[in-house]
Amino acid sequence: VTKILLCAAQASHQLVPPEVIEPVIMTIANNFVTDRNSGEVMTVGINAIREVAARCPLALTEDLLQDLVQYKMHKDKNVMMSAKGLIQLFRSLNPHMLHKRDRVSK
Repeated sequence: VTKILLCAAQASHQLVPPEVIEPVIMTIANNFVTDRNSGEVMTVGINAIREVAARCPLALTEDLLQDLVQYKMHKDKNVMMSAKGLIQLFRSLNPHMLHKRDRVSK
């Protein structure tokens, strides 16, 4: 599964239309990033979404980004660090997609 996620991340780039990549990101989020999965699975999902969003930032919707950012307070440290990595990415790419409290580093 991780190899498939790696291929999806490597296949995305800025010339791919966001509406093509968005269903891939939503599928990863719906199947990997849920509280019923283990912390390892959630970490893999958030990291895969971060890698795809780094290559094609317009593919991630603001609503999904806000949902993923909420995992910065998760009990699993790896999930928490993955969510914070996503916040750091969007601080440099498009800080207006984040809430005001997440735009500045603490």
